[in-house]
Amino acid sequence: IRVGSFWSHFYIKIFSPNTGVMPIVHQVEERCDTYRLGKEHRLQVRENILMKWQEDWQRYDGWAKQFIENVAEWHKNGWVEVDHFLTQAITGHGCLGTYLKWIGKRDSDRCVYCQEQDTPAHTLFECGRWREFRDVAEARCGTKVTLDNVGALMGEDQEKSIAVAEMLRVIMKTKFQEELAQRLIHRMRT
Repeated sequence: IRVGSFWSHFYIKIFSPNTGVMPIVHQVEERCDTYRLGKEHRLQVRENILMKWQEDWQRYDGWAKQFIENVAEWHKNGWVEVDHFLTQAITGHGCLGTYLKWIGKRDSDRCVYCQEQDTPAHTLFECGRWREFRDVAEARCGTKVTLDNVGALMGEDQEKSIAVAEMLRVIMKTKFQEELAQRLIHRMRT
């Protein structure tokens, strides 16, 4: 199988390692190489494919790269159970003002709690509304969780990785629930 630059660019933008599942193009290449070389070379083929995936990831410049520095390690470790809300935090999608404005669901990208621009970085690392959740993660990690160190913390060890993932998940889930409740209250009044 030959993977051209068009397809490499396409799947990097479409398939992120958030779930720990290798992009389909690499899965296919791995199976073809294993078949061609024989099952006795399966581990070496897997290592080669993981290196290719990491090389592709190095060229990716999206928000998710803040959280996942090494896709091979993320894939191998499997420390974190990925769900809907954690995926939203890692991709920068979900109930974030900048995202909701971008997709046309909101007129403003301002945070409903503090009126700052509601970027993923603001919600997850800066907004005072979510301080209590960051405090819990920081106590478990033994350090402040910031945009600059979140990727290192998620890749450092299992305990820190789980603590940060739980922080991200709880912030996104609670924010979604609160904003949904506010929308429902607003609908009932109108």
